[in-house]
Amino acid sequence: MQTQKEKKKSFVDEAAMGAKKLVDRIFTALGGESKTEKEQLKGRAVSFLKGAGIAVFSAAAAGTVSVFSALPFGLAYLSAAGKAVPYTYVGCIAGAFFSGEQTLPHMIAYTLIFILRYFICRLLCLTEDEELVGIKRPVRRRGQRIPTRLSIPIRFVENKKYFGEKIYLRMSVGCAAAFCIGIWRIISGGFLYYDLFGAIFLIAVTPFLIFLYSGLFSARTESAPYYEAGVAALLFTAVCTLRGAEIAAMRLDIIFSFAVTLLVSKLGGGLRGALAGLLMGIAIDPISAPMFGIVGLLSSLLWKYSYAFSLSVSIVAALIFGIYSEGATALFRLLPEFAVGGAVTVPIVKGRVLSKIKIFEWGVAESDAPPPLEEIICDSTDRFSELSDTLSSVSETFRVISETRSKPTPEELKNMCSGICEKYCVRCSMKPLCWEKDTDTTVDMLKKIAAVLYSRGRANKSDLPEYMHHRCYRLNNIIEESNRGAAELISRCKSSNNARIFSLDVSAMAGLIDSAIKEKEEETGYSPELSDKLRHALDRSELSAERVGVYGKRRHYVVASGISLARTKISSSVLHSISQNTLGEPLTEPDYSIDGSNVSLTMKSRKTISTESASAERKKGGSDMSGDSHSVFGTRDDYSYLVISDGMGSGKSAATLSRLSIMILSKMLTAKNSVTASLGMLSAFLRGEREEGSATADVCEIDLLRSSATFYKCGAAPSFVRRSGKLFKIESKTFPLGILDSPDTEKVSLDLKVGDVIIMLSDGVVQSFEDSSLLLSLLEEGWEDDLPVMAEKIASVFEEMRHAYDDITVILTRIKEADPE
Repeated sequence: MQTQKEKKKSFVDEAAMGAKKLVDRIFTALGGESKTEKEQLKGRAVSFLKGAGIAVFSAAAAGTVSVFSALPFGLAYLSAAGKAVPYTYVGCIAGAFFSGEQTLPHMIAYTLIFILRYFICRLLCLTEDEELVGIKRPVRRRGQRIPTRLSIPIRFVENKKYFGEKIYLRMSVGCAAAFCIGIWRIISGGFLYYDLFGAIFLIAVTPFLIFLYSGLFSARTESAPYYEAGVAALLFTAVCTLRGAEIAAMRLDIIFSFAVTLLVSKLGGGLRGALAGLLMGIAIDPISAPMFGIVGLLSSLLWKYSYAFSLSVSIVAALIFGIYSEGATALFRLLPEFAVGGAVTVPIVKGRVLSKIKIFEWGVAESDAPPPLEEIICDSTDRFSELSDTLSSVSETFRVISETRSKPTPEELKNMCSGICEKYCVRCSMKPLCWEKDTDTTVDMLKKIAAVLYSRGRANKSDLPEYMHHRCYRLNNIIEESNRGAAELISRCKSSNNARIFSLDVSAMAGLIDSAIKEKEEETGYSPELSDKLRHALDRSELSAERVGVYGKRRHYVVASGISLARTKISSSVLHSISQNTLGEPLTEPDYSIDGSNVSLTMKSRKTISTESASAERKKGGSDMSGDSHSVFGTRDDYSYLVISDGMGSGKSAATLSRLSIMILSKMLTAKNSVTASLGMLSAFLRGEREEGSATADVCEIDLLRSSATFYKCGAAPSFVRRSGKLFKIESKTFPLGILDSPDTEKVSLDLKVGDVIIMLSDGVVQSFEDSSLLLSLLEEGWEDDLPVMAEKIASVFEEMRHAYDDITVILTRIKEADPE
């Protein structure tokens, strides 16, 4: 007997077999069982899906309102369409029905266009064995034009298929339909000028659109300009249909336009990309046309470096133009759409879909050939992704600061209220009571008014204690004038805020991009001298490889491909040793990869030194916050950074400036931007500060690959390098950041040795010749090898000497041997 489990399995098998037979019967009824019939069924399904897509597009185009409430897109597309006219007709009828805009006349017009085009083709596309009732087809002689009873020559058709009329016949039919709709609109609208202008526009633009759309259905090759014009008209119409559509508060027309502009620039080059951007911008809003044009031109110039770089720069350039033309709000309004539009293009570009699109005669689509070696070993996608993330992070910081700086500070409001009180209190009989006997109460009242103005923007009499109502008979005047003054201060802050916070200096941005391009070239550049040198050394050691190359300038990459393991007689360790001796630098162990019969190896430069650091700091006496800030950090590209910043001024303002400076520099340097470009960005920000917008910057860049250090000083205190008991001083006479239009930076470089100690100080330590003498004595005679103890010792000595007169920061960094990898 069968168990319950076996019965259930048997039932499932029988049901599956029955379902399979049912599907086979349905498939057989629809398309047969042979391979040819299956292919035919597949072809019919694909044709149906294409037709459905055409119908959906036609419906959207038919319902798209243009200037003066005209609807030209449906008329033009139906008049220009080729053999897909039935699908187009169904879509136009649906679009007219659901649009609610002049539904009945447009449905009639679409029907007349369909009927006219059908019968015209029926009359003109007669084959030699075909006749229509009432029409005789005479015998055609060579070179003779054959008329019909309607006196319409056969040469008006391009081929013997339906809906293949010549372009001027299509334009005539569409223009006649547009004329009828225009006349109906003028009459039904009561002969208004608006309807007259709408009719004129409809009659004028419909034949022009028909001419452009017809390029899509022309018998000419797809590389012809006529076809490109049709594609452009189709894209323009698509953007117009998407106007006003949103998903998750993001505009679809902007997303689509940005993606199309990028892809056209990639596929067709700079000129086509710029023209496509201008066209997409005009469809959205003529003011946006230059922004998209810049995206198309700029992205086409940068595709050769990397896709991520081109996309990042295009987004940044578009945002800068948007901020310039529309204000700071454009940053938050456009950034999500640009990010989504760029993300949409990623799978298209990475999946090599563009190589299958043959729209342009001189397209620049990607080939299926493997990428060059420099792109295999040095893919810079992460590099520019980090740059994009850094700019986003800095932009968010600017946004938070902007919200804070968009209104006056409580201190500014208090000073304003105090000035107003002085004007009214100077001749008041109650002045001795308010400002002499009861000063604290009066000051508290001013603080209360300032606090209310800061939080609400407007103060009322009820916000003050009751006894002040009886004591001050000019209280209403004081409050009213304080409200007016607060409103003026807020207005001034907001008017200057955009230019001060959100306007990223274009030259600083250009410096970032320029440094990124130069770094990319240095990382991936081919070195023929080193390659030849290494190739000869490996040939002598009997390494059989088809190709050997050395890439990069600072960090070297060694690539050997096409290695024959059977003919190679050296071990991996010997190969590693030969490569290191030839290049004169330490390299990582060989990394082998096998692809079929092809074996390749890669090696790259590794660190020669490492660092250990210690720091100490002291606050200025009586201050809650230190005006100094410092940071010690490393980056993935084997740099180590020591940074000290001193905000000019005192208290919270100085502390805020120094902390912002450290944050911006650490973000920019971690994203592999150069120190010079990062200082330029920081200086651009500090120049826009409303208060004391300047800060010192003391940056030491330690190259762990090349055993070198570079000091960048902007108004900073001297630094020292201690080597074998001797001191080397690095100092400069430069201005802090934020004072001059461009950073006043002095750059000093030196080679490092194991055992060296770098000493960086803030100006709270060294301010005079006596300070220098004491510091030199401390660093030479009182030196201790324990860095944390020595840092605290320096800070304590100068804190006691200065009686906490200024903030003190000390950073000590020792150079050590690199850890083995």
